[in-house]
Amino acid sequence: MQERTWFTDGLPDGGNAATAMDDISVLLDPSGLITIDGPAGRSTTLDFDDAVVLSAVLIEGIRILREKGWSERDSVLAWLSDHDTV
Repeated sequence: MQERTWFTDGLPDGGNAATAMDDISVLLDPSGLITIDGPAGRSTTLDFDDAVVLSAVLIEGIRILREKGWSERDSVLAWLSDHDTV
């Protein structure tokens, strides 16, 4: 798996921020909460344990969809390439 550095180093409050695509951002709070801000102003906040489980579920979901023939659009691959920092 390719290593990436998505997150900024330390916001003034001690948190970190990452941008995933143009309309999704992820904020790490020093308290361990993770907030995902998505399209149309929607957001959700997870504690660390829930985020670990969610990431495992998303990885499995992506694997299942790939097995069913889904693949990333060229624009997504280009975005990932453009944002490769490692």
